[in-house]
Amino acid sequence: MLKLPPQIHQQIEMQQEKLAGIAIPKEVNNQQREAIKRAINEAYINGFRTVMLLCVGLAILSAIIAWLMIKDISKPET
Repeated sequence: MLKLPPQIHQQIEMQQEKLAGIAIPKEVNNQQREAIKRAINEAYINGFRTVMLLCVGLAILSAIIAWLMIKDISKPET
């Protein structure tokens, strides 16, 4: 967790809908700026990975359900 002054933290948090496009306030020093950039990028990448893993899980689940529900068409029904 970054130790930022409350006003800087609030300015960044107010932009959370911009995701990775958040504008970093000019009042922060270079070290804080790099730490903020890194935190924003890591949060964005972690969110993206989470969504992708959910998509993979849903794709696998749908394949399993399809496999269980589709009858073998090569066998005629009697």
